[in-house]
Amino acid sequence: MNAQFFINEIGCNFNLRSPKSERPTNIYFVVRIRNKQIKLSTGVRVYPDQWNVKKQEAYISCRLTELDNENNTIVNEKISKLKLYFSEYKQYLCDHPEEIERRAIILLKQYIYKDTMKKKTEQPATFTMKQIIEEKDIVDSSKIQYRSNINKFKRFLDENSIPDTWDSMNLDTFTKYQQFLIEEGKKDKDGKKASTIKNIIGGTLFPILRKASKRLDIPFKWDESNLDSFELVKDKSNKELARNKEVALTEEQIKMFQSDFGIIADYFVKRRKGYKTIENHKQIKHVDEMLKFMKIFAEDERFLQLDIKKDGKGEVTMCTILDNAINKGIEQGIERGITQGENLKLIMQVQKKMKKGDSITKIADDLVEDEIVISPIYKMVKEYPEDTEKDIYQRLN
Repeated sequence: MNAQFFINEIGCNFNLRSPKSERPTNIYFVVRIRNKQIKLSTGVRVYPDQWNVKKQEAYISCRLTELDNENNTIVNEKISKLKLYFSEYKQYLCDHPEEIERRAIILLKQYIYKDTMKKKTEQPATFTMKQIIEEKDIVDSSKIQYRSNINKFKRFLDENSIPDTWDSMNLDTFTKYQQFLIEEGKKDKDGKKASTIKNIIGGTLFPILRKASKRLDIPFKWDESNLDSFELVKDKSNKELARNKEVALTEEQIKMFQSDFGIIADYFVKRRKGYKTIENHKQIKHVDEMLKFMKIFAEDERFLQLDIKKDGKGEVTMCTILDNAINKGIEQGIERGITQGENLKLIMQVQKKMKKGDSITKIADDLVEDEIVISPIYKMVKEYPEDTEKDIYQRLN
């Protein structure tokens, strides 16, 4: 919020559409927010000569017919209810000042028309979730990924006969969905999935549900869903599958390999001590077995992908292997660079929103990210406001 805003300066009035008419006329609920007048229909009518302008209510009198009094009682009850909703609206703005500039008018309509909204036919929950994504100020590529994650969740609901409703957005549903994703990962022949559990549930679905919980037109409350007790497990399916693919060394191969063990032991000891360069020019006699061991011990697939060539002496040494490993790492470094680029972009978005004075909750909502993801970036930017996104990235890593 860039300008001052005083909540008590927002007032409401009930005005007649045709104050001089001899027939019942519509009553409008009129509010002025930052010099902008908003006129909303109350859905009730009154005879102008039965309307008390000063008290902002319809007359109830023994001089009126019983029918007039009944009609006017309906008017007054509706006005009392709208005044209550308006008070709730003002209290919400006091508690969420970041919403004033962007959503003050939308929120007003949601509060005033909350009874009407509840009567509307409920759309599938996943349909509304995708609408929330479309309203967000995020890049198209991110929207595509979020929609894909929601569609994946919808397929799970349909295939398991779980209603696509807000009542289904609970602990039991997401516990089942998480187990489904883990089992799906085990069946994948490549041991990989397009989206991880953390990305689908923690990075897409839960932030959307928290956003939905704040909307009056959506019958979902995060606090009542019991999802706070949901435990997001680390997906180990890919690692388990990778272990199943590991080529075990036979006893015969191990016996052949023992003469080279000292070279491996030397490498890992120095690596653990933090040596910047590790040189060992002793000849490795059993190269294939060595690479298999290195892959298993270091949990690094690169060792099986190396194109090892003998040196000038016709030998293969640890230096030969490491040189090839470094070259192989260039390609994987590009893949890591993609992830780095995404993180830099997220940091830059957080920086821009913090300059506007946005809270961490609002930033997380706008970027459709969990507060757990935004929190370390937010704290670091707050501590080092003059740093570039690259500086912040370096500090976080």
